[in-house]
Amino acid sequence: MWQRARISIVDDDESCREALHELLKAYDFEVQIFCSAEELLASDAWLGSDCLLVDATLPGASGSELQTLLRARNNSIPVIFITGYDDAELKTRVIAAGAIDCICKPLEEDELFACLGKAMASRSRQYPQPRALS
Repeated sequence: MWQRARISIVDDDESCREALHELLKAYDFEVQIFCSAEELLASDAWLGSDCLLVDATLPGASGSELQTLLRARNNSIPVIFITGYDDAELKTRVIAAGAIDCICKPLEEDELFACLGKAMASRSRQYPQPRALS
């Protein structure tokens, strides 16, 4: 897909983090994983990310609280929320605050990559386009 794009995953569910990590690595993304908003903010590793995949219901600072903290720091990295709950109010709120989308677990690969496409399109960096399968 968007080769060498950098994605940071913030999710307290280890199995979800690992599954996303493996999926994205298979598509040649660079991936960092974090267990919490606090772990992400304590690191500099995520600063070059092209997109953040953030669980909406994190322990400690929630995903939407992380989004607020990032916006207060004038950080413009696109955020895609992932959640285990189909919550229309949450989706409306985080998108109104600037998120690319809010998608439900278990994640559908096509939906995830469509959201990542929107995130990459919102960045100024140019990415190689996916090649058509022959």
